[in-house]
Amino acid sequence: MIYLNPALWAGLFLATLPILIHLLGRRRLKRQPFSSLEFLKKLQIKRMRKFRIRQWLLLLLRTLAILALALAFIRPAIDHANAGNQTTTDTVIILDLSASMGARRTEGIPWNSAQEAVREVYQSGTSGSRYAIVVSDKAGNRDIPWHTRDANYQSWLNKLTVDGRNNDLIASWQRVSELMESSVANRKEIVWISDFCDDLPDSLAKLPENVAIIRIPVAEEQPAANATITSVQPADAVIRPDRPFSLRIELEYTGGESPISSIVSVTLDGRRVAEGEVTLTPGRTTAHSFTILQQRTGTFAGEVQVEFEDAMTLDNRYPFILNIPQKRKILISGEHREGIRYFKTALDPKNSTDGYFEVTSHYGELSEADLAKYDAIILPGRSTYRIAEIRRIEEYVRGGGGVWLLMGPNSNPGSYSKELLPQLGLGNITGEHELKRGRRQWEDLNSSHSAISGILESSEHFDVPEVTRSFSIKPTGDSKNLITLSDGGIFLQEVALGEGKIWWTPCAADTSWSDWVLTGIFAPLVQAGTGYLASGNKIMGHEAVCGEPVTWKILSDESTNIREAIDPLENTIPVHAVFLNGERLWLTEESSWPGHYSLLNNGEEVALATAHVARSESNLHVNTKINIGEELRKNSDETISAALSSRRHGREIFFPLLLVAFFALILETFIAREGKPKVENMQPGIENS
Repeated sequence: MIYLNPALWAGLFLATLPILIHLLGRRRLKRQPFSSLEFLKKLQIKRMRKFRIRQWLLLLLRTLAILALALAFIRPAIDHANAGNQTTTDTVIILDLSASMGARRTEGIPWNSAQEAVREVYQSGTSGSRYAIVVSDKAGNRDIPWHTRDANYQSWLNKLTVDGRNNDLIASWQRVSELMESSVANRKEIVWISDFCDDLPDSLAKLPENVAIIRIPVAEEQPAANATITSVQPADAVIRPDRPFSLRIELEYTGGESPISSIVSVTLDGRRVAEGEVTLTPGRTTAHSFTILQQRTGTFAGEVQVEFEDAMTLDNRYPFILNIPQKRKILISGEHREGIRYFKTALDPKNSTDGYFEVTSHYGELSEADLAKYDAIILPGRSTYRIAEIRRIEEYVRGGGGVWLLMGPNSNPGSYSKELLPQLGLGNITGEHELKRGRRQWEDLNSSHSAISGILESSEHFDVPEVTRSFSIKPTGDSKNLITLSDGGIFLQEVALGEGKIWWTPCAADTSWSDWVLTGIFAPLVQAGTGYLASGNKIMGHEAVCGEPVTWKILSDESTNIREAIDPLENTIPVHAVFLNGERLWLTEESSWPGHYSLLNNGEEVALATAHVARSESNLHVNTKINIGEELRKNSDETISAALSSRRHGREIFFPLLLVAFFALILETFIAREGKPKVENMQPGIENS
């Protein structure tokens, strides 16, 4: 037997009150013989004996009632064999505050149930127990340190709220491990309160030995129907202010049983520019494209919205940034004069300043010019690259720039494979750098790529280029093959590096290598590809997932007066300069809400960025395969507090003691009434027979 509230042992002294009252109430009678009543003596002795028995029984019942009540509030429990003799516990509550906890489910909103579960956890503990709350996020700035049940935890709990941040169990589990390492209690437990909609990571921080893990789910296994926008991308490689462009939107619908129709709308700077009805099928990705005409240039805050009443509204809006520049600045640099001429002519056939591409050509090594001012760089053939040049190219691409790299007639394949290609994440030249000869044709074009799909749609027929010389390259894990030759070789490969992209062609832009430069597809592909590389991620602006910091690149001529930004709720948040992955960035704290974030310079907006709800938060299927710890089992009429207490200490006998006290008082009342003398109602004038 253990006692969960030993501080109330003093209440047992209340059981002495009936005894004291009984002793003080006893009257000592003086004996006085009375001859005429001697014959009643024997009857009196008999009645007094019954009276004393009744009085002692009443005293026993009253004492038992008070004793049972006092014991009930001390909370005795029948100790399990493995429960130990300690009555205090250190409990860390892992509290899920991710976006899915705010979803509307059939049984209610999980966050409301989670708040009640936290209160029950506190009620289940003993007076000397300690608690800590770890919010399952990355930052940990909402955690509550060790405290006792007497602390004002309710005010802390009221400050916690569900926003757009995603669940980060790896980071939060590390903080839980550190708290458990600091605990000196013999009994340690983790109470994990969540909707359990996320998959478990491969590994979590190691916990000390003998730590019990108890899961309390606050969402039913039945999935909730939810629609979400997963991607917004321009379908056209080049977006010009005087031409319509296509915006491709991908949506997912999970948890539903049958297809539904919903209105999807697109806004730019608060103005609705497109809308349409989309049919969403459960368990499938639905793609829809809108044709938009935006006649002005500049940077626009856009948003796609699904107008559908589903379980979670946070992911029904997808913010994006659209950048439509007046011109794209392109640098063409290399040693292959013929290749430079072909590319320059394709981008600027009229050699005028009115074109969409502003081309700067340079023969020889890369100049010391600032590469950051160019939207894309074309390198049509160099024999070798110096280490300093390779580093400049890598930094440029990682920062969001686009590069098209080609071999030249005099390129050194060994130098490329040893120095240039590995640094840029490209596939090396294979076959001991052997130059392949023989006629091969373009055979497979990646029609799903935005830079190629537009060409194939606009050109019903074009002369298929032939290749007579090229090098074989090795694909990498992250590479995309955009154009494949008839013998399976790669003619055009794409690799993402940082925030930018690289196109890699192991063939020279030379008629002795391929007739590609003379066919009708050369100029359209160069224009579409260069526009695509020039746009890169800069078309959409920087995207972050809620819970991550929002960043902006620091430009070389940018003022140092930037100190703050505005979040989607128009709250002012601080920013500070950092150096990350070779870039100078403005950085906020972790983002809390989906939407647009504005960088301010002396109170004026100078740049935009976006944050959206993590895709994992939109899938409201409860993961029932989690094998960490044990789910709290309780009866239908049992509270979480009672189930937790029973699991820790054994079954409490609080209610049986209350029943004992109740029945003792009822029996005491009945016996006391029976002991009172009956008074007969004697009416005058009526003679008893």
